[in-house]
Amino acid sequence: MAATPEWIDGHLLELLGRSPGRSRLAAELGAGLGLGRPELDASLERLSARRRVLVVDHPPPDRHLARADLRVVSELPEGLPREEAEARAVAAAAAVWEAWLRQFLAVHRCG
Repeated sequence: MAATPEWIDGHLLELLGRSPGRSRLAAELGAGLGLGRPELDASLERLSARRRVLVVDHPPPDRHLARADLRVVSELPEGLPREEAEARAVAAAAAVWEAWLRQFLAVHRCG
């Protein structure tokens, strides 16, 4: 039996809720839920439309990552004014991206 959109959305939010800063790489969310890119994209579109998540895309830091999914997804905190919720989500996404980028650059050698 295939997972319903409601199941996917609920579990994605649950996984984000257990993540530091309520933010994670989209690829990690997809892998953690066993989702393919089409299912993940559909869920992120639904949740973005409902203002539950903010998706921040990043350019690849290396040409070998041109096809990698480098989006960071942050849960938008409920109960806050829109601008404050978005600012917190952007800051959480930036922290995840910077940590990933530091780790990537520490071990990557492009020759």
